[in-house]
Amino acid sequence: MSERMEKVMSQIRGYRELCALVEARRLEKYDVENVTHEKSKVTAGIQALSNNFYSRWKFAEKADRVVRDNTYYCEKISASMSERMEKVMSQIRGYRELCALVEARRLEKYDVENVTHEKRLLRLWDILMPEEKLTGRVTKQWQKIGFQVKCFSIIWMRFFFFLFLLEAMILCYFLTVFLKIFYFLSSFILFKKFSFQ
Repeated sequence: MSERMEKVMSQIRGYRELCALVEARRLEKYDVENVTHEKSKVTAGIQALSNNFYSRWKFAEKADRVVRDNTYYCEKISASMSERMEKVMSQIRGYRELCALVEARRLEKYDVENVTHEKRLLRLWDILMPEEKLTGRVTKQWQKIGFQVKCFSIIWMRFFFFLFLLEAMILCYFLTVFLKIFYFLSSFILFKKFSFQ
C-alpha cells in the first residue's frame, strides 16, 4: 500500500510541478506580449509626435511629454532624457526635411529657359574641362564629356534619367571636393618623394 501511495503522491507532485511550469510559461508569455504591445504603443506615439512636429520651438515640450507619458517603462530616468529626446526628434525632422528637399530637386525637370539650370551646366563644364573654354552653349564640345548630341533639350531624359539637376549638383560638389583632395595628396606624395632622395 505504501508503494502505491508513494506512486500516487509522486504523480500528484509531478502534475503540480507541471501545472506550475505551464502557469509560469503562460505568465511569461503574457508579460512579453504585454510589454511588446506597450512598446509598440510607445513607438506609435513617438512616430505620431514626430509626424506632428510643425515648429522647432515645440521640440522641448513634445519631448517632455513623451518622457512623462512613458516613464513607467524605464527603471531609471535621467534628468537629461528629455533633452536627448528633443535632439533625436529634431534630427528626425531634419532628415525628413532633407529627404523632402532632395525629392523636390529630383522631380524638378531640366528647362532651357531657366538660368540656374544653364549655370549648373556651365559649371559642370568648367569643373570637368577646366583647360578648355566652351565656345558656345550648343556645340559638339559636349561630346568630350559624354553627351551624345549638342542640345540638352533633346538628351536630358536619356542621359540623366530624370535626375539631371540633382546629379549635376552632386557631381559638381564631389568633383570640386575630390579634386582638392587629389591635388593635396599628389602634392604631399611628390613632396615626400623628393624630400627623401
